[in-house]
Amino acid sequence: MTGGIGRDALESFYAKHFIPNMPPDVKLTPIDRGAGPSFVVDEFIFEFTHTVIMDWMLPGVKPTGCKVRVPFVVIAKFEGDKLSAERIYWDQATVLQQVGLLPADVALPITGVEQATKLECISAGKQGGPPSNALIEEAAARG
Repeated sequence: MTGGIGRDALESFYAKHFIPNMPPDVKLTPIDRGAGPSFVVDEFIFEFTHTVIMDWMLPGVKPTGCKVRVPFVVIAKFEGDKLSAERIYWDQATVLQQVGLLPADVALPITGVEQATKLECISAGKQGGPPSNALIEEAAARG
């Protein structure tokens, strides 16, 4: 989880960590949005090639050149017309697997890039895509 609470924390996060540490090929694919009187929740696919140091997502990890696709959820809170807090959530194991830090052949309960693919299928109203309960079925098969 990254982001900040309060003006100073948000300004520092955006200025020092978030905006200057984005790969040039970042692509955001909106999936859904919810809102209330003092908040907005966005769900999207965050896609990029890991070509720069991204201390806000992968602290201490040098660029790997790997492609990454991962679902994100952002919760932005407002006081009046000012942003007062932001929380950003994603599945870190999925990111670590896609940049090669968690080998895909190790039997860990991680869905990887399939999360983003499944979410895009659901958002587009398509049947299919990766199965919803693959991890449960794989664990049962292993006994």
